[in-house]
Amino acid sequence: MENPYLLHIKEDEISIAQSICALVESYKWRDIIYVYEETDHGSELLQNMFELFQDKNIRIASRIAISSSVKDDQIIKELHKLMSIHTTVIIVDMSPSLASRFFPNAKRLGMMSKEYAWILSQKTIDIFQSTKFEVIGSLQGALGFRSYVPASRRLHYFTKRWNKRFTRKVHVLAIWAYDTIWALAESIERVGVPQNGTLLLNEILKSDFKGMSGEFRLTKSNLISNGFEIVNAVDHGERKVGYWTLSKGITRTLIPLNDAVLQQSGIGMEDVIWPGGSTSVPTGLGKKLRIGIRTGLTFTSFVHTVYDAQNNVTNATGFCVDVFNTCLQALPYEVTYEFVPYANGSYDKLIEKVYNKEIDGVLGDSTILARRYEFVDFTATYTDLGLGTLAKTKRNDMWIFLKPLNVNLWLTFTAVVIFKGLVIWAIEAMDQESKSASSQGIGTIFWFILLTIFSAQSCLPFSLILYILGKGSNKNKINVRTN
Repeated sequence: MENPYLLHIKEDEISIAQSICALVESYKWRDIIYVYEETDHGSELLQNMFELFQDKNIRIASRIAISSSVKDDQIIKELHKLMSIHTTVIIVDMSPSLASRFFPNAKRLGMMSKEYAWILSQKTIDIFQSTKFEVIGSLQGALGFRSYVPASRRLHYFTKRWNKRFTRKVHVLAIWAYDTIWALAESIERVGVPQNGTLLLNEILKSDFKGMSGEFRLTKSNLISNGFEIVNAVDHGERKVGYWTLSKGITRTLIPLNDAVLQQSGIGMEDVIWPGGSTSVPTGLGKKLRIGIRTGLTFTSFVHTVYDAQNNVTNATGFCVDVFNTCLQALPYEVTYEFVPYANGSYDKLIEKVYNKEIDGVLGDSTILARRYEFVDFTATYTDLGLGTLAKTKRNDMWIFLKPLNVNLWLTFTAVVIFKGLVIWAIEAMDQESKSASSQGIGTIFWFILLTIFSAQSCLPFSLILYILGKGSNKNKINVRTN
């Protein structure tokens, strides 16, 4: 059981996870890699991020734990694993000492290029203060989260006095320590020094004042976060590109702006300089997508493939291809792909290739089946009319058999049938040898109407048709010659 007198004066892991999740979601990345330092108690941040990412439909493609005592050759081995993974958005949560060995090796392997996006947690961000040129040079283009401490006159004078005594920049932990001592001193002034520490503890937990770190408040022995600065490593230094707070999410500034200025500046972060000096947002997809597509289909309205032998490229058209291209155009980044044609085999075989990672996806009119869903994920259906429910009606309707067709179709059908009957009656009336009464002619028309209606539903024997027509007119009228 945790000591009730232990106060956590630090950023809570939930706030850190929320800020990282908001950043990933803002760039519409759907797959990430999580690299963290291996410890005895595991990664609390990973547990919180997993729940948040799951709610946002973001997948953690791989998790890699690295020990702080690992050698550089083992780090290089783990980096090679990262290079083999399709995703290039990497979140790093490790101590600055381990990160100072991790990133230079990543740069040597070419992983600090424009295809990658590196996000550093609040735990790792202190590496930006490294005095080693090799370390700073390997971080160019990375993004990191640092606890937000608003500027104030008290902080300015405190920093000035700090710099006279120490060479290193004042750390946020020192500022929190200052505010914690201040809260303790104020609590003692209010209640004195009681024999029972519970009274003093309750008074400290009620602390709510504006200290050097900003709003200093505690809830359940944890410090309430004031938010984070989002920092971009560039030009062997750093610059602030945005902020994250629980109430506002990701914003360009925390200064209240009027509507005109807000509309002009836009919502979100400032432009980020990504690894390799690129200003284009990484897609998160490290390689060209290989999309399997069937060829030689009889029905080509959904997918029709044509092989260009001159350029050695497979081109495709059709409804499914149009939907696919429209979805790609809606993304905020470019996605490159190539079609991989398959002339033989069914969609089951193609889905197996996706499961075996031979291809990245399948494009076509494949049906979503339970057995297929066990191996791959499907997009939302775009050729289905929707769900329907079959329910028994309570009222008895004798005309319910007329419901499948609308009124206009029934009227047209009836008119055509009567017209055919009249034609037969007219032909029989013009026959000089016919001596049948008019009632028999009407009977012939009636039987023909019945045959027209029911012969489509059941195949009547030909001899029965002759018998019915013969009964309606003259038995000796119809002579059939069979060979």
